Amino acid sequence: MSKVALVAARLEFLGLSISLVLVACLLLPGQKAIAQGSSSVITRKEESKGTRLVPARQAPQSTGREERIALHHALEGIAKGDYKTGTIELTKLIARYGESSVPHLYRGHCYLKLGRPQEALSDYDASLKLAPKYMPFNCWWSRAGAYYELGQYLKATRDWSKCTEICTTMCTPYDLSANAYMQMGMSEKALNQLERAFNIKPGGDNLELEKPQWNIEGPKITGKIIAQWDQSIARKPGNADLYLGRAICQFVLKKHQNALDDLSKAMHLNPRLEAGEQLRVLCYLRLKQYDKALAQANQLLSWSPGKVINWILLGHTYLQAGHIEAGIEDLSKRLKATPKNALILYARAWIEEKSRYQEQPLADLNSAVALDPKLVPALQLRASMNQRKGDMNEAVRDLTQCLLLDPENRYSLLKQRSTCYFESGQFKLAVPDLKEMLDLNETSIPHKALAGCYDELKQYIEANQERAKARALDSALLL
Repeated sequence: MSKVALVAARLEFLGLSISLVLVACLLLPGQKAIAQGSSSVITRKEESKGTRLVPARQAPQSTGREERIALHHALEGIAKGDYKTGTIELTKLIARYGESSVPHLYRGHCYLKLGRPQEALSDYDASLKLAPKYMPFNCWWSRAGAYYELGQYLKATRDWSKCTEICTTMCTPYDLSANAYMQMGMSEKALNQLERAFNIKPGGDNLELEKPQWNIEGPKITGKIIAQWDQSIARKPGNADLYLGRAICQFVLKKHQNALDDLSKAMHLNPRLEAGEQLRVLCYLRLKQYDKALAQANQLLSWSPGKVINWILLGHTYLQAGHIEAGIEDLSKRLKATPKNALILYARAWIEEKSRYQEQPLADLNSAVALDPKLVPALQLRASMNQRKGDMNEAVRDLTQCLLLDPENRYSLLKQRSTCYFESGQFKLAVPDLKEMLDLNETSIPHKALAGCYDELKQYIEANQERAKARALDSALLL
């Protein structure tokens, strides 16, 4: 076992943590054990009359020890950077001992390192198919990388989005999605992703400190991706969006001054590049240059006062600088100049709610929604405030409207609405929302909530089944 630990300690590639390597060595032969009698291998098959539960596919029987030794040999080659040998050994392992999730995951990593992303993608798909509840975060994270290499950027963003639903306080998937959106020329969506990450954690993830929690070694935006932007800029030096794309990468890598240099070049080529100005605000906030951030935020509002993100960036600036009262006063003055502006009302309520200011942001939100009934951010913020007040019916009404207006954010909206139903004792109404969440992305959160609902409904067999499924998913996250 000491040799396995030594190999694992040296293995640093493609988002694998030490714990994943060790557990894989120990548990690989246990895929059959996972498949025997455990709720972690229950999968769904849709039939015309509903859903029935069937056992997941089992790997062939083996002695276990031989299988561990075979995986150990494969990992030895990988640890030395010999991904070709690792691929050969893992292929032999699969051929001899049968299909199982872990070898496919590792072989996918090897193929990706060897510049064979299509084969990597096939292995990641196989890993998810064989054990969909075994290690979903690692599979989705890695498969997103394969999609990115193949230029299938939209699919990459979908897998990174699934990662955020499992690890809700992690902002790196948003950062990676921002780069993917820039590859598609979708600068507005890219900056929305960066703002969401900033809202979760203004300083960004510190993956060196947090990797025991996330089981990843570092950001997937590396020098290789920077080099790709370098090559594109060399071919088209007059394209402002290319400098913006490289600036986003520099921002994610926390090289904020480099990002600002690229943004200066981008803005020189296109002085009205709004996404560039938005990124400048975030850079200045990270550098704690609040006066410059405020100037840029005001510049954005002079260009596009009708965009929610520009008002949010102004709010971030006041909050990060600690000038909450000044921010509210500024927005109040703007509101006097344009008294029927739903966005200003929303922005003032947003700052008040974020800072727990003594004023009543609910009145501002009511006015904002009255002026613009389709202003989803105001509806969702009002729902959250009513939920904290205990007014669940009002919260549910707003969330139901949000679900109609914002289908892309369906998972988080269903999660919030099911919580409102549960807290108001409407357990039967919470169940369909939780089941729909599972259809969108199976994590332990809906299973645990379903267990609570079934307990309240005195359906104890179903409650225990849901708890077992939740435990299996939580165990997978520890890998």
